[in-house]
Amino acid sequence: MVLLRALDHQLPFSEIYRTTVFAAGVNCLTPFQAGELLRAEMWHARGITRHSGYGVVVIERVLDLATIILLAQLALVFDSSLRPALPIHYVLPGLLVLAG
Repeated sequence: MVLLRALDHQLPFSEIYRTTVFAAGVNCLTPFQAGELLRAEMWHARGITRHSGYGVVVIERVLDLATIILLAQLALVFDSSLRPALPIHYVLPGLLVLAG
């Protein structure tokens, strides 16, 4: 919703919610998160350009990945039981990328 507003696209919350829930349902039935692509197409039917729709989907996936990496790095730093199994030269590059 915030990303769409940053691109000057106004959709009511109910439309965003409806497309997100529908895409989540399709994601359960199809491989490779195909529902996300369908969500962008549903936004296109409501007046949002395909470039903007797919761009928002890609940015959301990148932010999701960055969050997962950050949580994994924090788990490695703060959970002492994981440290012996993973040397610091595996952890440090991830921390440097996130500090970036």
